[in-house]
Amino acid sequence: MRRISLVLMMSVLLMMLSVGSIITAQENPSAPVLQIVDSDPLEGEELELDAPITIYFDRALDCATVADAVSITPEVVGETTCGEGDTSLIFTPSATYERGTTYTFTIGESLRGADGTELAEAYRLQLDTVGFLRVTQVLPAPDSTNIATDAIITVIFNRPVVPLGSVEDMENLPNPLTINPNIEGQGEWLNTAIYTFRPDTNWAGGTEYTVTVDGGLQAIDGATMQVAFRWSFITTPPALVEVNPPDASSGIQLTPLIQATFNQPINQISLEENFFMRSNSGPAPAVTGTFEWNDDSTGFAFTPDEPLALGVGYDIGFPENAVFEATGTIAVPAETWSIVTVPYPAITGTSPFDGQTNAPSYGGLTLYFASAMDVDTLEDQITIEPEPYLEPDYYYQDYDNSLYVAFPTEPSTEYTITIAPGMADIYGNTIDTALTFSYTT
Repeated sequence: MRRISLVLMMSVLLMMLSVGSIITAQENPSAPVLQIVDSDPLEGEELELDAPITIYFDRALDCATVADAVSITPEVVGETTCGEGDTSLIFTPSATYERGTTYTFTIGESLRGADGTELAEAYRLQLDTVGFLRVTQVLPAPDSTNIATDAIITVIFNRPVVPLGSVEDMENLPNPLTINPNIEGQGEWLNTAIYTFRPDTNWAGGTEYTVTVDGGLQAIDGATMQVAFRWSFITTPPALVEVNPPDASSGIQLTPLIQATFNQPINQISLEENFFMRSNSGPAPAVTGTFEWNDDSTGFAFTPDEPLALGVGYDIGFPENAVFEATGTIAVPAETWSIVTVPYPAITGTSPFDGQTNAPSYGGLTLYFASAMDVDTLEDQITIEPEPYLEPDYYYQDYDNSLYVAFPTEPSTEYTITIAPGMADIYGNTIDTALTFSYTT
């Protein structure tokens, strides 16, 4: 066991000596090879257009060999000198580098250390100069269609264009956009590299807009755009998207609220002047009424001045090339929809039905009406024979315009129900024909 421990201790000692030798070789100027230990800028960092390139070594250089050992591709005129303590090499360009260009900085094997050592192999450093200011993303996307008319334009750049500042500084910052057709709006820099534009009014529907980013725009670091950036998008065309009551609705009350909703703000005057509501069952004057719009002009409600006629179909809508979106530029496609008003009052069914046998003996009957009825005119018109021994109770259901008459019935008994004329709907129109039906429990 003791022998194994001695072996382990010797192994660890040898490893420590080896590591120490490596470190000494890296730091010791007497190492047989001239070594590069750092660079400024590092590979991958952007090279400023007038910045020097500095290479650091592990020992002093023979400065007489420096100038001939350095080359740059593409060629750049400049001066190569030793830095402080002769342990670095500095290349200073005589003119600025080309923007957005990759340069390869090479140190050949002719370079010598002051102690005569040389590089094991030629050294190459690849650097990219500061590039151009570019637009990296825009919203709406180029060539996109059906863009909402309240969309916000967003432009994202590849580098800071404006400094960080307060809201008060915003008015002094550049507005880089030109929009055709022209539209007024508010621009805002969300940060140093993102610009947004919000129109004061909605974009015109169904319109192609072309947006240009100023080619003379300059970034904080001096980078400029090579060319102006231009893209286009098309807004969604105006359209009617919903009506209420829906098309082909029946049983509509005589004082309805006609509602319509569009996918974008509408020119109110063009709609009100061209809207129609008229009977589709023969010559009749157009229905007049009043309009009420929602806050963003995307929808309206029309209320007729007078009650509509009973049991009549009405066409509602507007013609082609007559109603326009808010800017008055693009027309909304023509639309027509129809409704039918409530019919004259009538009893459309009974339960039990006339002639029914084996009707439930738990009592009662139901009358079904064609339209909403005036409840106060119903029960006095109903006669039940034989007369129930308890006074009937009456329950009117608005959802299906029905009247349930609850009374106790006798088994195996024929009941005759008589409905006298005079039941009235909610508009005062009466059922003028009597109705009699019978059933047996």
